[in-house]
Amino acid sequence: MGIRKKHEYDLAFHYYTKEGQTAKRIAEKLKISENTISSWVKKYDWKKILNANYSTIKKTLQDLEQLKSILIERRLEQERNPEITIDKALIYEIRTLSKEIDGYTKDTYSLSTYIEIVEELLNDIKKTNIELHSQLASTVKEFIQNKAKKY
Repeated sequence: MGIRKKHEYDLAFHYYTKEGQTAKRIAEKLKISENTISSWVKKYDWKKILNANYSTIKKTLQDLEQLKSILIERRLEQERNPEITIDKALIYEIRTLSKEIDGYTKDTYSLSTYIEIVEELLNDIKKTNIELHSQLASTVKEFIQNKAKKY
C-alpha cells in the first residue's frame, strides 16, 4: 500500500471505528470509492473493532449519564425545597461529570449521535423541570448550530 493509500486507509479506519461514520460518508469525505471503504471494512474486520469500541464506551457513557441524572435530580430537589441549602459542590460535580461525558463524546461520536444523546438528556430533564428544560433547549440549539458550522 502506497503512502497516499495508507493515509486514506488510516483516516477511513478512524472515521469508521472511532466516529461510527458510514462507508458512504467516508468515501465522500475522502473522495475515494465506497467499494474501497466497504472492502476494507470486510477484509480487516472493522465492524468488530467498531462494536468493541462502542460497547465499552457506550457502557461507560450510560454509567456516567445515570450518575449525572441522579445528581441533577438531587440538585432539582434542593431547588424545589427552600429549606434545603443549595450544595455548590453538587453543582461542581455535575459540571465536572458533564465535561467528562463531553470528553468521551468528542472523541467517539459523530455529530448526529451527539445530538441524539443531548436530545435524550433534554427529554429526561423535561420530565422533571419544564422551566430548566426550556432554558437548556435554547442553549443546546445554539451550541449545535455553532458545532454544525464546523462541518
